Formats: sequence, C-alpha cells, structure tokens
Amino acid sequence: MKASVLGLGVLALSVFVGGTAVASEQICTAQRAAAADLVEARDNATSVDEVIAEVRAAASTDASAEVLSESVHVLYNDPSMDAAAAAELIYDRCIGALGN
Repeated sequence: MKASVLGLGVLALSVFVGGTAVASEQICTAQRAAAADLVEARDNATSVDEVIAEVRAAASTDASAEVLSESVHVLYNDPSMDAAAAAELIYDRCIGALGN
C-alpha cells in the first residue's frame, strides 16, 4: 500500500474529525493542521491531483473537501507561501465557506 502524501498525523486527525459530528470550527482547525504537510507535498513536487485525491478521501464532508481542495490549488499556485501563511489561508477559507 502506498504511503500517505499528507502523513499519518494529519490522516489520524482527519479520521477523528470525519468520525464525529463536529462543528465547522473543529473541521477548520483540522484542515489548518494539515498546512505544513500540504506545503511539504508541494515543495516535494507531489502532484496537486494526488494531494486533492487524498483530501477528498479523508474529508469528513463533501463541503470540507471542496474548500480544502480549493485552498490546495491556491497553495500550489503560490510557491512562496510558507506553512504559517498556508495555515491562515486554509483556516480563513474554511470558516468563510463552512461558517462558525
């Protein structure tokens, strides 16, 4: 079996979030936690399609998958974005899309 692009910690968090009825705040916090792994995937030339596929497979809802996928595209289009900026972008976009 192929190793996860985003790492075990992020997947464990995604599984936890996906397995419970959680508020958007918790979903967005989980997405923000993936920022460093997403930046690393980008910097290691992991294809955006591979990352998006993993995001969709691990997401707790279609809406959360969609908003994180959109954030991944923004991240991949800005190679200068670091993990802190990516975390802020991901969280803000998620809260904007899913609400509080």
